[in-house]
Amino acid sequence: MMVPPQSLLRLLECPVCLEWMEPPMSQCRRGHLVCCRCRARLASCPVCRTTFSSVRNRAMEGEQHTNMLKVGSRQRFGIKVNVETHETWLLLALDELFLLKVDVDVRTWGVVVDLESSSLNVSRQDCFHLTLDQNRHFDAEKYLEFDVELSKVDPPPSRDDSDS
Repeated sequence: MMVPPQSLLRLLECPVCLEWMEPPMSQCRRGHLVCCRCRARLASCPVCRTTFSSVRNRAMEGEQHTNMLKVGSRQRFGIKVNVETHETWLLLALDELFLLKVDVDVRTWGVVVDLESSSLNVSRQDCFHLTLDQNRHFDAEKYLEFDVELSKVDPPPSRDDSDS
């Protein structure tokens, strides 16, 4: 089951300033999070009005979501391809949240790029596999850089068979 995009985004933003939270993250006794800037101005939790705990949320602080979240329909990515790598990014574009997965398989010298969306119909045709020829075209010590641009495309006009 995929979590709806709005639910994911709400986990990553401060309920007061609506900015992406970065460590340290404070939490109330019921577990609601606020960023450190807003915590300094608050006497109680803005969600449930309980007092704040002195315990930080290390699990949320450990997620490097500020690096994995990209906002905008055109993004540039870089990934090292001489080691097996599995990278995941969240793309917020076109009022939708997309999950971009990039997997490097050093056994086949291949890169698989997979784009998913929970609310749009993204098919396997929107993914691709790239084979890297390290002998002629590729320096394995460098990063593979690629651009991803998301845009809405109007569906082809439906064919009206009643005219034939």
